[in-house]
Amino acid sequence: DITNGAEVQLNNVSIFSSADAEEAAGRYDSKSLVYVSNNSQITMPDGEIIANTSDDLECGLYGITFIGDSTAVIGDQESGVGPVIKTNSAPFGSNHMNGGMSDITIYGGEFRSTMSHTGFMGVFYMGASMKLEVFDGIFEGGNYDIGCPYKKCKYDIAIHGGEWDGKSLVNFGWKGDGPVPHEDPGLTVVVDGGSFAY
Repeated sequence: DITNGAEVQLNNVSIFSSADAEEAAGRYDSKSLVYVSNNSQITMPDGEIIANTSDDLECGLYGITFIGDSTAVIGDQESGVGPVIKTNSAPFGSNHMNGGMSDITIYGGEFRSTMSHTGFMGVFYMGASMKLEVFDGIFEGGNYDIGCPYKKCKYDIAIHGGEWDGKSLVNFGWKGDGPVPHEDPGLTVVVDGGSFAY
């Protein structure tokens, strides 16, 4: 866990789950290999996170989960390259039981969700309010690419580039209002770059 205001840079690290499909479906369902919480920051210019055990729909492992006011900078701004994050569930998730608003910037990398479950399986599962800005990268969601499930969270999304290959870009509001409403809820999506296979 990266928590309590910590600032951590992960350089050329490899983080893997060794759980088999049955174990992941039970003990590790809805769990994450990396947690960032409580005003902490992660910077990950390269490396890999592999939380993929199989294409079984019940294996809900995440790559990085954000809780509260946390920040991430993923990939290298100058080169446009970045880490590989491949998961059964979403490479990036956030916890719906906490307030705050995470802030994620992505400059590059490869991010893939292997499952096609209707609800959870995108590259981003924003179970809490989140600001997302993407400059480059490869994004392949098992279903949609960006999931914004709660109507009363605040989602600010800016797409400037990248290759997007889910079934749709954004899925919004299918789980109702949400347990921790934002004072200024809503969905804002700005797309001024990128290529889309929809």
